[in-house]
Amino acid sequence: FDEGGPSAAAGAAPSAAAADEKELEEEEQEEVEQQEAGAMLGSALRLLTACARGGGGATLICDAGALPHVAKLVSSSLVDKDTRGNAAMCIGDCATDARCLAVLAVYPLVPPLLDVAHHSSGQEQKNAAIALGRLAKHPRCLQAIRDNHGIEILARSMKQMKM
Repeated sequence: FDEGGPSAAAGAAPSAAAADEKELEEEEQEEVEQQEAGAMLGSALRLLTACARGGGGATLICDAGALPHVAKLVSSSLVDKDTRGNAAMCIGDCATDARCLAVLAVYPLVPPLLDVAHHSSGQEQKNAAIALGRLAKHPRCLQAIRDNHGIEILARSMKQMKM
């Protein structure tokens, strides 16, 4: 009597197929959850950006400690271009407040914003250019823009955007 015979092999095949199907379902579920998280992040960032435009909103964002998180979004390769563009807009809006500008100047924002301004197009590029223009009011950021050939990049971007 052979327990590992053909009938045992036939029973193992459906089991392996079921395991593969379950793994595929788990991967699909994880992908859906990631998309939902990305959509939620995008929505929250749009709300934060709208708050930054209001009187005192930038100060509240700064006080809440949100600026480091927004700064990370600009340089993250894990977010889509809309999220990166909205993060740039939020930074630009917050940079109009002197205190927020001082906080933003501590973060290495200039190189990723220059990358967006140089290699992107449309609203994402425009938001990055505006943010860089507003950050340039701080001496440290202005020097970083100069050191990274940002004046040339911004001039080219503005010409491309017909500003």
